[in-house]
Amino acid sequence: MYRRWIKMIAVLACCGLLLTGFGVYKVLLGPGKAISAGEPADSSGQELNGQETILLVGADQRPGETNFNTDSIILAGINPLTKRISLLS
Repeated sequence: MYRRWIKMIAVLACCGLLLTGFGVYKVLLGPGKAISAGEPADSSGQELNGQETILLVGADQRPGETNFNTDSIILAGINPLTKRISLLS
């Protein structure tokens, strides 16, 4: 019986900490910025300078099936100025 109360108090304390952390996060960062129609999503003034982002999707089809299965999904970012390629799998 005693352990049950300790577990319950621990769970309630964790929930309280999560709610407190979320409240502090919202207060410090505010509600965010709304983007109106016609306004560019990145209004910081920084240009992408030819940077490309490509989604690579590998798919296969088993014999006798009409649906495709996705094997892999990779997001590739190519920056020609720094000559770097970033991959996210």
